[in-house]
Amino acid sequence: LIKYWNHKMSLFYIKGNQATNIPPASFVDRNIPEKQIQEIIAANLNILGEDLLLISEQYFGWEDSRKHLDILALDKSGNLVVIELKRDDKGFHMDLQAIRYASMVSQMSLTEIYSAYSKKHNCSEDKAKEKITTWLQDSLENDEELLQDVRIILVNQDFGKELTSCVLWLLDKNIDISCIRITPYQVNGEILWDIDKIIPLKEADDYRKNIRKQQAQIEEQKKSQKEKSKHEPDQH
Repeated sequence: LIKYWNHKMSLFYIKGNQATNIPPASFVDRNIPEKQIQEIIAANLNILGEDLLLISEQYFGWEDSRKHLDILALDKSGNLVVIELKRDDKGFHMDLQAIRYASMVSQMSLTEIYSAYSKKHNCSEDKAKEKITTWLQDSLENDEELLQDVRIILVNQDFGKELTSCVLWLLDKNIDISCIRITPYQVNGEILWDIDKIIPLKEADDYRKNIRKQQAQIEEQKKSQKEKSKHEPDQH
C-alpha cells in the first residue's frame, strides 16, 4: 500500500513501514511559467478553497491603463475577487498590484461585468447575465446585491515577511485579503500541488468577522439612538 500525506510542509512517500521525505519542487527551477499556473487555477478555481465563478483572465478594461489583472472572479456573496499570482520573489510587490487592481474593479458596473464574462466565455452579454444570475440565485435575491465589495486573494509559492506584514495590517483595516501558498512536488514523474491558506487562518478569520459584526451592530445602535434623539421633544 502506497500513501502520500502532508506534514508541516513536507511530503512523505510511504512504502511498508519506510517513510521517505520528498522535498518541494520549484516553479522557477522547473521553468513553469506564471501563465501556466494562472491557466490551471482559472480552470479549477475551487482549488482556492471556495466556490468562485471565473469572470475574466488578464482583464485590462480600464482607460489610460495597460495593466492586466491575472484573474477576476465572483464569489457566492456577489463580491468581485481579484486574484493576483506570482511564482517567485516571495510575492514582492504583488500586494501593491492587487490593491491597485481592486481599486480599479471597484468602479466596474454590472454591464462591464457581463461584458467581461461574455468576452472570456465567448457568449452574448444577455447569456452572461443569465449565467451569473443563475450561479448566484441560491445566495442573492437580485442584481442590486452584486458588487457590494472587492476581495483580494494573493497566490504564490512563497511569501516574504514584508508582504505578510502588509497583509496583516490590511486585514486590521478591514480589507478582505488573503494569502494562499502553492507548494509543488514531483512524485514518480507526476506533479502534485499542496495548497494552504496561510492568511488569515480560519480561527482568526472567524474572530475578525465576529468583531466586525459586533462593531456594525454598535454603529447601527448609535445611529438609531441619534435619529431618535432628533425627534424627541426638547425638555427645556
